[in-house]
Amino acid sequence: MRSVTSAFLIFIFSLFSWGREAKPIALIYQGPGTCKGCSEAVGDIFKTMGLSFAYIKPGELSPENFKKSWIYVQPGGTDRIEDTLEALSKNEIQNLKNFVGDGGRFLGICAGGYLAGAWTDTTKKRAAFGLIPSIVEEESKDSKAKLEPIIWRGVSYWVYFQGGPQFKMNEIPRAESWAVYKNTGHSAGLITQFKKGFVGLLGPHFEAQEDWYKDDQLNSPDGYHTDLAREFIEALHSKQ
Repeated sequence: MRSVTSAFLIFIFSLFSWGREAKPIALIYQGPGTCKGCSEAVGDIFKTMGLSFAYIKPGELSPENFKKSWIYVQPGGTDRIEDTLEALSKNEIQNLKNFVGDGGRFLGICAGGYLAGAWTDTTKKRAAFGLIPSIVEEESKDSKAKLEPIIWRGVSYWVYFQGGPQFKMNEIPRAESWAVYKNTGHSAGLITQFKKGFVGLLGPHFEAQEDWYKDDQLNSPDGYHTDLAREFIEALHSKQ
C-alpha cells in the first residue's frame, strides 16, 4: 500500500475496443483509500494492452456507468480500507455487486483484495464488498515495501509487495490459484466466480513499474512483472 493521492482524474479513454463482445471500458477506481500512483499504474497496464479505460470516483458508481464497462478495478490503497467504504454509498457498493453478479469482472489489487472480502476484519464490525465469502487477512505484519518471492503458475519471481493480503483458498468455492507466496504457501492471486461474473484478486503489486522499485530502493533480480498483470487481465476477460 502506498500514500493517499488527492487527485481525481476521470474518464480518460484510449481508442481501442477489445473484441465485439467485450464491453468497451474498464472502470478504475480513483478516490479515497487509493494510494499515490496506484490507479494510474493500472491505467498504464490497460493502455499498453490497447484497452479503453476510465477513472471513476465516489458518486459515479452508477448502473449507467457500469453498463459502459466490462471490468471494475479496485487498485492498491492505504492502510485503512474503510476510507473507500466510507466514501462509497451503500447503493454504489450494491451497484458494483450487481454489475459483477450479472456477468461483469472485478479486479482487486492489494487493498482491492481486502475490500473484496465479506468483512473488513475478524470482528465483523463492518461489511466489505462481499464478492468472496471469507475475510481477507494480511500476509505480513511488515508494512514496508519489499521484494517478495512468489510462484506464478509454477514459475518463481520476485515482485513488489507492500502490506498485501493472502487469500483463504479453502474458504472460496471454485477458486482457481494463480500465485502463491513462496515462503508461506498462502494464496497470492486467484480467480473465482461471483454469480455470473468473475473476481480476480492479487496480493502483490504486479502492476508496479520501474519507478516504484527505484523509489523504494528495491533491486529486482528478474525485472518488473507488468507482463503478469496483463496475463491476469486477459484471463479475467476470457472467463465464461
